[in-house]
Amino acid sequence: MIIVRENLYEFQRGQEPKETLKIGGEYDKIKKWLSQFIYKGQWKLNDDWTIDIIRADFIISGEKISEFPEFINFNKAYRDFIVSNADMELFKGFPKIIEGNLSVSDNAFTSLHYFPEYVGGDVTITRNKGKTFSESEISSVCDVQGKIRSW
Repeated sequence: MIIVRENLYEFQRGQEPKETLKIGGEYDKIKKWLSQFIYKGQWKLNDDWTIDIIRADFIISGEKISEFPEFINFNKAYRDFIVSNADMELFKGFPKIIEGNLSVSDNAFTSLHYFPEYVGGDVTITRNKGKTFSESEISSVCDVQGKIRSW
């Protein structure tokens, strides 16, 4: 005899099932962290737990963090992705694809490891305390459609 319990989890119409389930509390941590940096926009949590920023710019300015928390891994940003004056040291967790501009001024990057694969706009890496990256170094790891500014 097989017993089927159809409403083991009650999903709410119009909400992400992951949000309704509160899987391991990870969704709540991600949502809380993102709410600090995405203003009046939308984001989506993918099945692989990467994040797509859909209708918003992502902006960190003046927050002193050396890297994103381990539960933050971006996949795609449809608009601008800005991390300035944050003392970031690693590109780990940055989106693989950024349709808009990437601006990462006043940080402490020492390597282009984890750098985005594609940027549809401009790339600006200025006043980086870790290392100055050349245009050829950046274009060797990323398909940049706009201008590259690095000093």
